Amino acid sequence: SNVKGFEGHYIVNGDTIDYFSATENANSIAMYEKEIDDVEYLEVSATTRQDATSIEIKVYRDDKKVKSSQTNIEDPFEPTILNLEYSIGEEDEEATSS
Repeated sequence: SNVKGFEGHYIVNGDTIDYFSATENANSIAMYEKEIDDVEYLEVSATTRQDATSIEIKVYRDDKKVKSSQTNIEDPFEPTILNLEYSIGEEDEEATSS
């Protein structure tokens, strides 16, 4: 996320919900990274904090980006929710070509 942080959750293989959050660093960028083994299906949801300007979710497999979702925020005073679902074998051609 740019300018402000975010919070959210992820679910691996339909199991339990794990929560995360991130605050912005000195460069006004907030990041959260998590390495997960044995993923067949992944759901991620992230919600921006007020004044954020964009948010992106990226999924990597074997050090290659396989899927991503991004949005620029039109109203920074309202939280924006970004969701992403990924199933093994599903690969976003645009994500893998960049």
